[in-house]
Amino acid sequence: MAWDRRNDSRLIPSFEGELAAYLTLAFECDIKIILPALYYSACKAPLVDTLTALNSVHRATNKDIYTSFFLGRDRLRHAESQCSLSFLFCRFYCPGSQCDVEERMRSARSEALQRSTARGSGEGETYVDWCVARTNLIGAHHEFCPACCKFIEGTFEDGRKVVWRELPEFFGLPGWEALKKEALDDPSIVK
Repeated sequence: MAWDRRNDSRLIPSFEGELAAYLTLAFECDIKIILPALYYSACKAPLVDTLTALNSVHRATNKDIYTSFFLGRDRLRHAESQCSLSFLFCRFYCPGSQCDVEERMRSARSEALQRSTARGSGEGETYVDWCVARTNLIGAHHEFCPACCKFIEGTFEDGRKVVWRELPEFFGLPGWEALKKEALDDPSIVK
């Protein structure tokens, strides 16, 4: 999946103000297919940096991008929470009978609840944020056996695919297929 190669496949090194530059380019040239990834990146950046970029884009394009960004950001958080926390509420059994699944799940649910508002209280990242950034460590963090860890990681990967598939719509854009078709049909875009 492209997500897994995102850091290895960057062709342009990062630079100061890149989010604003890319968003402005996307709006000025009407290249909507790159907007979902840019919005996703903006959602993961510190809010003050994102607001600076959005202000710059608004001044350059005179477009109201705040509404679509903040609504999309909330939808993304909700979807990531649902996908990330779904493993906490599914019933599964350890294939090798090595884990006390119920006890480990209680522990994981307790941590998720305790860290559900960590960002709001200034204590750091929420449990969902932690899980999204470290899908390969969640099972081991809660001391599940390797087979259970693989199952848990798989549920996160499945959830990530669902979120990515729906990402454009979170921000009020058409789905990926429509964006791709629009980009391929546009004669101004080099193919």
